[in-house]
Amino acid sequence: MHALEKKVLATIQEYKMVNPGEKVLVAVSGGVDSMTLLFVLRRLPLALRLHVFHLNHGLRPEAEAEKELVVKVCNEWGLPCRVEEIKLAKRARGASLQERARRERYRLLAEAAQAVGATKIALGHQADDQVETVLMRFLTGAGPEGLSGIPPVRGPYIRPLLAVSREEILAYARNHSLPWLEDASNRETDYFRNRIRHRLLPLLQEEYQPGLGKRLQETAVLFREWEEFTGELVEKTLREWGVNGARARLEDGSYRIPVRAWLTLAPALRRAVFRRLFFFLVQKNRVAPAAGDDRGNEQDIGRAGGIRLEFKHSEAFLHLLTGENGKRIILPGEMECRKENDLLLMGPREAWEREKAAPFRQRLTVPGETVLEEGRG
Repeated sequence: MHALEKKVLATIQEYKMVNPGEKVLVAVSGGVDSMTLLFVLRRLPLALRLHVFHLNHGLRPEAEAEKELVVKVCNEWGLPCRVEEIKLAKRARGASLQERARRERYRLLAEAAQAVGATKIALGHQADDQVETVLMRFLTGAGPEGLSGIPPVRGPYIRPLLAVSREEILAYARNHSLPWLEDASNRETDYFRNRIRHRLLPLLQEEYQPGLGKRLQETAVLFREWEEFTGELVEKTLREWGVNGARARLEDGSYRIPVRAWLTLAPALRRAVFRRLFFFLVQKNRVAPAAGDDRGNEQDIGRAGGIRLEFKHSEAFLHLLTGENGKRIILPGEMECRKENDLLLMGPREAWEREKAAPFRQRLTVPGETVLEEGRG
């Protein structure tokens, strides 16, 4: 067995990606990474039942040639192939063209997997993608979630090449005379990732740290382990608070939790729980992130329609907890946090604006003091 194949098999076994004989949908673009992934999965002693998925975005001149290559190779290798073609408006409100294409890709991948009965979806992300992702997220201000990089496994999505470098893949593909097409856009430095790849990383490796790639891969592993540990604590805390029950949920899709419950947590756990609840709300009130999409700039549990929660937001939240009642902070994604009557309320601003505008009645204690209901004052 070739050294690269041994490395891929070791990754599959380490992360328990697939079982022998399992049906796997392989996303193949026609580039060297995905073509190598497909070729290697065929050769591994796992008897995998492979189906191929190719998406033609129609965004680049070479898109048609890539589709023809993938279909031709699948015919030669005797593999079933599903091709989807989409047309995206180059200009639209909201997310960028790349973000919309990415969402559509993952949506169609999930549909294709269900249609063919595949239990896993194999993607071609490799070690250099991991290095670039971690560095990108560091530069944009990521927290532990973002610095954990691209996960080897997330739900049905698996990445068997994640321990293999681009250089190793190219050498293997040439050695086995694999066909592939180069994506010309990968050479363009208009994109942030490409500038990292072609300018910043070579500079850092040449001038400061030749082993930077390995260091960043190790960083991703350490943060992933930390996230797994803190994630269990977050889940335990949320279960204790009953946030999935009626006691903690409001009709407007918000959370209301006593401040004293927050203050019993260590600061790091407060921040982690806050981030988790924030993205739960964003996903509920906006477009949910694609389950397998981890290559972008998101800094948390996943991509939430391109919304990013920065350090300044969680820092403002921690100050809100210890501040006076009646204070509030504005969050990304049209969300808001308020402290009212020693309760911490987190939810969509629009719902609360409607609530404030609606008339209400409440019996007053005269003489005496009346606390207004539902955090109204």
